[in-house]
Amino acid sequence: MGAAEKLNEPAPGLVLNALFANPALMAMFTQAIVDTLHGFTQVQVQPGQARRETSAPKGQKFFGAATIRLEGLPTGIELMLAFDRESFEVIYGQIFQTPSDIPGDAASLAGEILNVAFGAIREKLAEKGYKSRYSLPCCYYGQELERFVAACDPQRIVLPFVYENRSFAIEIFAGGSLQSAWKFSPS
Repeated sequence: MGAAEKLNEPAPGLVLNALFANPALMAMFTQAIVDTLHGFTQVQVQPGQARRETSAPKGQKFFGAATIRLEGLPTGIELMLAFDRESFEVIYGQIFQTPSDIPGDAASLAGEILNVAFGAIREKLAEKGYKSRYSLPCCYYGQELERFVAACDPQRIVLPFVYENRSFAIEIFAGGSLQSAWKFSPS
C-alpha cells in the first residue's frame, strides 16, 4: 500500500489536521519527502515522526526555503520546504559531499527536493487517473524568506530526522497556510 491509496485518506502513521487544504495530498507529499531524503542521503527519517506545529516560527530560524504548487486537481496544494542552517548543512553535505554556508544553496536544495518529491506525487496521481502539473520552485532566503514566513499561517508539518546521533528537522508549510504569503512572493 502506497503513501495514500485514496486521495481522501491520509497515509497511516502521519498525524495530520483537517485544516490542511488536502490532508491526503499532504500525507503523500510528506512521504515523498521522506523517500527523497532516503534516496539521496543517509539521514534517518520515519514518516510517523512528522508532527503538526501551529506556533509561529521564531525570528531568523530558516536559512533557505522553496515553494511549489501542484495544480490540476479538484483542490490544489501549495507547499514550502524550509531548512534551518544545521539541517541544511547535514543534508547538503550528504548529497554533495562538500560543505556550504550559502543561503542561496539552501533555497536551491529545497527547490530540488520539492521537484523530485512532486515528480513522484505526479506519477502516483496519474496512476489514479488524475492529470496534474506543478510549478517551478520559487526560492527564498534572507530578508525575503523572513517576510514570506511572517506572512504565512504558522501551521506546518515538522519532519524530524537523525544523523550521527544528532536530531534535526525540516519544516513543510502547506495549503492555505501559504495563501496570505503569495502576495509577497516575486512575480
